[in-house]
Amino acid sequence: MPQVEINGVKINYVFEGTGFETIIFIHGLGESLESWRHQINFFSKKFKVIALDLRGHGKSSIPKKKIEIGDFAEDVKGLLDHLGIKKAHFCGLSMGALVLFEMYKRYTDYFLSMILVAARHKFPPAQTAVLEGMSMEIIGAEVATFALAANAPEQLKEEVAKMIAGTKKDAYIQSAEATSMLDYSELLPKIKVPTLIIVGELDIVTPVSSAEIINKSIQGSILQIIPGVGHLPNREASEKFNNLLDEFLYKIKG
Repeated sequence: MPQVEINGVKINYVFEGTGFETIIFIHGLGESLESWRHQINFFSKKFKVIALDLRGHGKSSIPKKKIEIGDFAEDVKGLLDHLGIKKAHFCGLSMGALVLFEMYKRYTDYFLSMILVAARHKFPPAQTAVLEGMSMEIIGAEVATFALAANAPEQLKEEVAKMIAGTKKDAYIQSAEATSMLDYSELLPKIKVPTLIIVGELDIVTPVSSAEIINKSIQGSILQIIPGVGHLPNREASEKFNNLLDEFLYKIKG
């Protein structure tokens, strides 16, 4: 996978497909671009597809300064500029949705549409003191337990646990803290691009009630609830997820 230095950090990314329009996927806390492999495979047949490891995650490097949501947004913008892309469809999951909010606030003109997956416009304070005494392996196992539906395949639970465990603790904790320091309530009514909101019926991290608040606040937005899945609908129900996203993109292109 290629890497490029942006804002003093090496950013790992994939850029596939030859479509006319571009869609960029932004992962959640402790994840990596590998979270989107089902979407990369599916959408690269119709779009240019970009996915990246946010700073401190996956194979991207860890910055010297403390991680903030604004840093993620600037890295995404820098990657798009590096690739010569000025307009894109943006899809972000959980923490990745916060990155989209920050991106929209700073660089509205880059947005063709917004897809918010397992999103909240504000998170409760992060209980990072608890994380300090835990290994990343334990954190990974905990995340796999509460983020996924109880009946999720064991292989998926193992994959999620391993991905989280591979994140450096400092970067994980800093990123978790960054999510709890923001409130995008005032931004939501200002979002004027086509917006799709996807949430798992059983999500306890970003529950349906949070998605409903966002849906009511963004005029004309569409809310889709995927039954029987938790916080990672793109992985727990990838076919259903891809079809919902594909239908949304087809309608707004038409």
